[in-house]
Amino acid sequence: MTFRDCGMVNAFWDTDAKALTLCYEFIQIYNTGYEEVMGEESVFLAGADRDMVLTGTTLFIMMHELGHGFIDRFALPVTGREEDAVDQFAALMLIDADEKGTPVLEPHLSG
Repeated sequence: MTFRDCGMVNAFWDTDAKALTLCYEFIQIYNTGYEEVMGEESVFLAGADRDMVLTGTTLFIMMHELGHGFIDRFALPVTGREEDAVDQFAALMLIDADEKGTPVLEPHLSG
C-alpha cells in the first residue's frame, strides 16, 4: 500500500503491480469537502469530530480497495457488481469501529 501524490483524485488497486495506492489528492478532497455538504448530512457532520471522519473515510476507502485486491489475488468469485461486493466487505470490516473501546480491525467475538 502506498500513499502518494498522483496528480489526480483517486484510490485504486493496480492488478499488474499487485499494489494499492491512495492518492493524497483524494484524501485532501474528502478532508475539506464536508464543509460543502447540505441537507441532513450537514447536521450530522457539523457535530462530527473531523479527525474521526477523516480516519473513518480513509479506512473505508482502504478496505474497499483492499477488497479489489483480495478478489484479484485470490481469484474470488463475485456475484453481482464487484463495486458493491467491495463496499460490503469494507462495511463489514469496519462495522464495530464505531463502538467505544473497540479497536478498528480487531476480530470481535460475541457470546
